[in-house]
Amino acid sequence: PATFAGGMRVDPSRFREAFPSEYKQALEQVAPEPEELLHEFLQSFTFCFDAPDIETLREAARRRLERMSVDEKGWQNLTDTIRRWVANRDLPRMGGMIGLEDIRGAAGWRTLKHLDQGFPIPPDFVLWDQHQHEILLKELASPDGGIKLVLGSPGSGKSSYLSFLYKKLGESHICALRHHYFIERGDPDTYPRLTHERAMESLLYDLLQETHESVEKGENINPTQHNFGHLVRRSAAHFADHDKSLVIIVDGLDHVLRETDRSELLTFLRSLLPLPRGLWLVLGTRPVLPDILESVLHEPLPRTDRIEIKGLSRDGCRELLLLHREDLPFPDHSLALEAITDVLFARTEGNPLHARYTIETLRRRLNGRQLSEFALRAVPPYGGDISKYYQDLWQALTPFGLQVACLLAIGGFPMLESQIVECLGSGLPIPDVVRGLQEIIHLTRDSRQGLEIFHSSFLEFVRSTKEFINLRVAIAEKLRDWIKKQGDADLKWAHLNRVEFLLGNREAVLNTVSRDWVVEALSDGQPYELIEEQLKLAVHAAMELDKYGQALMSGLLMTYLANAPRESEAGWNKVWELAWRLKSPAKPQFHSLGKLEFCSTHRIVVICREAERANDTDTLNEAIKVLNERCLRHLPQSEKGTLDEWWQEAEALAEVAALARKPVNRFTKWIAHFRAAGRSCDPLSTFTEALARTRQWTNLTLLLRESLL
Repeated sequence: PATFAGGMRVDPSRFREAFPSEYKQALEQVAPEPEELLHEFLQSFTFCFDAPDIETLREAARRRLERMSVDEKGWQNLTDTIRRWVANRDLPRMGGMIGLEDIRGAAGWRTLKHLDQGFPIPPDFVLWDQHQHEILLKELASPDGGIKLVLGSPGSGKSSYLSFLYKKLGESHICALRHHYFIERGDPDTYPRLTHERAMESLLYDLLQETHESVEKGENINPTQHNFGHLVRRSAAHFADHDKSLVIIVDGLDHVLRETDRSELLTFLRSLLPLPRGLWLVLGTRPVLPDILESVLHEPLPRTDRIEIKGLSRDGCRELLLLHREDLPFPDHSLALEAITDVLFARTEGNPLHARYTIETLRRRLNGRQLSEFALRAVPPYGGDISKYYQDLWQALTPFGLQVACLLAIGGFPMLESQIVECLGSGLPIPDVVRGLQEIIHLTRDSRQGLEIFHSSFLEFVRSTKEFINLRVAIAEKLRDWIKKQGDADLKWAHLNRVEFLLGNREAVLNTVSRDWVVEALSDGQPYELIEEQLKLAVHAAMELDKYGQALMSGLLMTYLANAPRESEAGWNKVWELAWRLKSPAKPQFHSLGKLEFCSTHRIVVICREAERANDTDTLNEAIKVLNERCLRHLPQSEKGTLDEWWQEAEALAEVAALARKPVNRFTKWIAHFRAAGRSCDPLSTFTEALARTRQWTNLTLLLRESLL
């Protein structure tokens, strides 16, 4: 004890006096270095005589991680990883520094990934009932908690309203999370978002982003799906303690019941029920919903907690007309507006989807001429149900209109008008095909990739008709032949096997899909979701033909491809970027990449760099629109939320804005807006670098003159 100073550190002078021979040996070990080095070395050690031994510490650490929901596999991996860190001075970071994220990664801590929940709010969206909306907002702000069931028939605007509600909750500083079981056709996450695992993971990701501080103050728990209910309840309790609420909006319950197993929905709901104080659950579905809620709640849901969206009021129809005044001009006096409003409300019965069809039909018919009540009366009425409208329209279609509708339902991908004419034109008069296309064009939407069916309710209707059943094979054969003769390499790769499968040819996909095929597809920069789609098709085909070994191999490849990019996103992004750059010609065909809203932010930036070189302003402008919407969505609704996601989107938006040569003053005003709102992240350097890289010296000079610098 006399050797130690304060009982903790070695005192060199006492060591030398008490143990001269040992001290001499220590000096010899550091020779020829000076004695001061030995003193420094000795005083670097602290001795803790009352500390537990290593096994006791190990067991305590294991039990603590167990309480955090780290399983035995995670514990074993952590101990093995620590041994590697000890053996290499520059692991896990240079100098041997160990961060919390390194420990979490080694222990198998769940890395959450979000799903895109940006269900689009139409630019002409009109609120169905302002009074009832305000009542609902007031209820959701209270810490009482409960369930609200929002019911709406197809086309009633239910999903658009729930997306609007989410936005308004954020503006009212009410913490809200959401999950849409269906976004739109072409969504690469269509199937994953129907599973309870991905729904829980996405909501947990958003929860931790929005409630970062309140979660950090609580117990540290691995955010797995098994802890979903616990973490939500903990956050709800935190909000309730502050006289606030947490709102979770879940839309499209009927999609789960139609597209997958009922147990997916039951598992998700049971993880949240019974609801704690402070938590509101807003569920959106079609009116025809089985007693699935009652089976989970064990009691009927009170009528007061059911909200039925029946459609727009007469005033709502009037507001809709005013929003479309530029493309549907009408006489400039109030009597004409009121008369037209009366007819529009009578013909559509306030159904937003039918109103959209009506306005699109009139816009094409009138072609800039003034709208009148007589023109409105010539449009088919709603008839009390959107399927009734489809049925009446279907019966009035020419055989050519029927074939165009069936082609779009079978194809499953957007087609240009010229491609539709080419595909159906073999054996049919081209003018008749063009006329048939015009008969249903108001039921489609036009994107840079081409035309596709606008609403899923019409797609469901077409596939249920006897005409579709009778024409399916003949039209699929025409589509197959057209893809073989006229389609480019990417179109053939993406859709030919699927069309062959529809025609009963299972061997086509089985003869194509293999491990080498997946590697080649990745090397060609093909979208992951299209590779997965063909692997899924191969599993189906192999099972039908009793080729179980091939089904297993395709299934394993599909599972790997679904998980690997999520586990190492940065690395896979680099792989895709290199593959796409090597593949792209001098003027890349950007339409073949699919919808930008379904591309990752990294991919959008890479695409826009090439688009700038190709002088493709349409792609750049579309990218700006997509990234701007993402920036707005990723701004935390609560002041306690994190800005990690917003920062990534803002950096990307800044670069694309520079590539698109947008005015510098617009960008600086955008930056100033977020600084005024207290946002510390600043993508100014990214914008500056992009200007310099593309040699925009004039814009760079203007930027340097701005007061922001």
